[in-house]
Amino acid sequence: MLAVNPSVLLLDEPLSNLDARLRLETRAELKRIHEESGATIVFVTHDQLEALTMATGIAVMNAGELQQLAARDPGTAPAAVGVRPEALRLGAVLGAAPGAVWREEALVEAVLPAGSSWTVRLRVLGTELFAVSYTPVEAAPGDVLDCWSDQLHLFDADGARITSWDRAGVRA
Repeated sequence: MLAVNPSVLLLDEPLSNLDARLRLETRAELKRIHEESGATIVFVTHDQLEALTMATGIAVMNAGELQQLAARDPGTAPAAVGVRPEALRLGAVLGAAPGAVWREEALVEAVLPAGSSWTVRLRVLGTELFAVSYTPVEAAPGDVLDCWSDQLHLFDADGARITSWDRAGVRA
């Protein structure tokens, strides 16, 4: 049900039961409704790609508690660094790493085909990372690859993002 001229809309996983084509069409329609109405829309989803596609701001919640809400003032000192799986790049050791702002060797623990993409479980500096590639990954468990990214996200001690760092420089 859609209220007439609401100031806030709550959409609880509205796309979860739609097929791929209808999901794409509905995303476009929801964005149009948002632009025309100017209403605040709280869009609940467990799909990270869907959240990034639809959002003008993102809140991450866990067990009903707010874990992260958009970016904070960059004057908070960073306590952790994050990178999205799709922003990780893999290649031959000492290979080219164009635009890299971070680079390290990675031990391949698993290569998991997932239809049109591959998820690669890596061990980097003792930490488990996951990379998502949309081109075939020519690696096997036990291989050592270069792992790099052109985008990093800095977080404060509370887990809130304070800034992003990419090849264009640091930005809030």
